[in-house]
Amino acid sequence: MPADRSVRVVIVGAGIGGIAAAIELRRHGFDDVTVLERGSRLGGTWHYNDYPGCACDVPSHLYSFSFAQRRDWSRLCSPQVEILEYLTAVARDQGVDSLVEYGADVSSCEWDGSWTVSCSDGRVWKADALLIATGQLHQPAIPAIPGRFDGRSFHSSRWDHSLDLRGKRVAVIGTGASAVQFVPRVAGQVERLYVFQRTGNWFWPRAIGRTRHGCGRSCGVYRRCRRGFCLARTTCLPFSGRMSNWCPSRSHGSSRRAWSPRMAFCARSIA
Repeated sequence: MPADRSVRVVIVGAGIGGIAAAIELRRHGFDDVTVLERGSRLGGTWHYNDYPGCACDVPSHLYSFSFAQRRDWSRLCSPQVEILEYLTAVARDQGVDSLVEYGADVSSCEWDGSWTVSCSDGRVWKADALLIATGQLHQPAIPAIPGRFDGRSFHSSRWDHSLDLRGKRVAVIGTGASAVQFVPRVAGQVERLYVFQRTGNWFWPRAIGRTRHGCGRSCGVYRRCRRGFCLARTTCLPFSGRMSNWCPSRSHGSSRRAWSPRMAFCARSIA
């Protein structure tokens, strides 16, 4: 690369990862940065997923950029619209929204001393460094089910808002995080709802109500919560029994009395 030319960087994907990468690169003096996004706006999974009830399953105060802490989330686990607005505002405030090329569906990346990044519409970019930030949660996973279905069908990450589900018989395949959110929203509208699952999940109630006034004013509190949450994930106690009646294993020398999930989390968070 010529010494008198700046490093050309291409980032594929304008979701959370792509936005963060662009911001950090600009902070470290990389000025020739381009973000390729095949969608019509930035946001990644929070742009593509807009099904009824779509929300984050991580508390919002922990689901924020460290350099753009937000203190006024409307709910503990905020809805998709609010998260998308937050990401858009961060990109705008950090000056990286102007770096995004929309409608750029990358079809190939070839290395020959430098990167040649080609898009399906014929546009081409040259780069010295290539960052892939495409993620996975916006990619529909369609099961290979034999047979034929003549009715309307779609994946939850491509929700068909033109279809009125009221009074219809609806089948949902899968009980993952998305289904957990949209099934309760549509259950009261349809005539009959069938839910098919391969493997059952464990559940406990999630606090998704509105946050109290002033919640989040102390970012230090949430940093401590974040550390506790990570510690709980990496060194969690082994549990047995039903989700609603967790019991610590005898290997930890604890009694067999039932612990609630919150008690278990707190025990590990303050360790």
